[in-house]
Amino acid sequence: MPVFPVRHAPDAEGRFEIAPEDLRHLSRVLRLKPGDRFEVCLPDGSRAEARLEGEGRRRVGRVLQRLSAQAETRLPLWIGLGLIRFSRLEWLVEKATELGVERLSPLLLSRGRFGKIEEISENKINRLEKIAQETLKQCERITSPRIDPPMDLRSFLKLSGEDAARRKLLLEERSRAAPLREVLGNARAWAVLVGPEGGLSPEEKSQAREAGFTPVSLGATVLRSETAALYAAAALDFFRQAREEGS
Repeated sequence: MPVFPVRHAPDAEGRFEIAPEDLRHLSRVLRLKPGDRFEVCLPDGSRAEARLEGEGRRRVGRVLQRLSAQAETRLPLWIGLGLIRFSRLEWLVEKATELGVERLSPLLLSRGRFGKIEEISENKINRLEKIAQETLKQCERITSPRIDPPMDLRSFLKLSGEDAARRKLLLEERSRAAPLREVLGNARAWAVLVGPEGGLSPEEKSQAREAGFTPVSLGATVLRSETAALYAAAALDFFRQAREEGS
């Protein structure tokens, strides 16, 4: 059964509000009735068993017992990705949510797909956020990535540079740049810049390097943009966990 996120802390009696879309899923898809039990993720990251109570629009949840005190582990990664076909961006948002990626910024780059206004509309961003929220239920997380409206490269470089502790990486295809594992250092957070189909232009690469982004290679294989972003996220998460287990 899916695990439903609780947005606000339960009251003194353990009651909490259920988001309208979650209530519809509980009642129409899972066909739960008052008194039935389901599982939730609380705001502190712990999981709990809850009971559905009330009738109609007044239905609420009540925490019965905590199942785990383990807090959610997130991947402190900010992905800046040149705009790609929207269906592929939807896929990336789903997978990035599963991995716990912190933030995703679609970028308006010279070789990106942004000729059609519907590909960068507010409705499309809302669609991506909805996909992330639906994914949370399946992967037992409570926090989805922050998804920015499309921004230009200059804005991304400036914003990502405000955190001096964040290691900034520029993914290069068919490059002699150092492998990802060799440039991680002791960083605990990262920003990764990924080009669209056709890659970044020479000028954009130069701007990224001047902003402190280190070119890195994911190997000899040419990967699609969304695959490269996910590959980097999974690799960084692996290295982070290995370092924490070894410390």
